[in-house]
Amino acid sequence: MHWPVYYKDLALRPATLKLSQFTQASDTTVRFTVSSSAVAPLTWLDTELLGHFDDNMLTVHPCHPRRITFISDNGPVKAARLQQLLSAASVQSHQYFAA
Repeated sequence: MHWPVYYKDLALRPATLKLSQFTQASDTTVRFTVSSSAVAPLTWLDTELLGHFDDNMLTVHPCHPRRITFISDNGPVKAARLQQLLSAASVQSHQYFAA
């Protein structure tokens, strides 16, 4: 997505991110949904579990939840464990500059 101005100049509403619908796809794969109450540019996912997401650093739109897959690089992983250790944040959560 292209933004015609700097992120700090965007007049975006505060976004609340929600992680839900965790499902076990296989022993090493968990799928879940990321949704937002407002446009959330540069949303990233983080966990202490060894593995990777099929998509990360994404823009989440309130009308378009994103389905994400986590693939473990360290053997089996349970959906409940990933849900417990997963966090999401967006650039709006970490703005250290004045508009």
